[in-house]
Amino acid sequence: MTDLRTAAQAVDDAYFDDAAPDIQMKIAMSALRTTLAQQDVCEWTQDGGTLESSCGETFCTDNDYAPPSEYMKFCLYCGKPIKFLESEHE
Repeated sequence: MTDLRTAAQAVDDAYFDDAAPDIQMKIAMSALRTTLAQQDVCEWTQDGGTLESSCGETFCTDNDYAPPSEYMKFCLYCGKPIKFLESEHE
């Protein structure tokens, strides 16, 4: 199985490479979709008021409310159950 970050980086590289043919982008997107489909959960890591999801999205929170782990159960972007991970900076 391809690592999610590797698959997402391949899509990013193909998207911003003007010389890359469209087929390269389609192959990279296909690999990313396959990798995402193989995951049972969407992993979220919090860094301050920002949450980064394993499906490649970012969600900003307001610290005046309860932590998202108390009220968010499913990813807003891919629909999978959220697994909150400890921040690497804590």
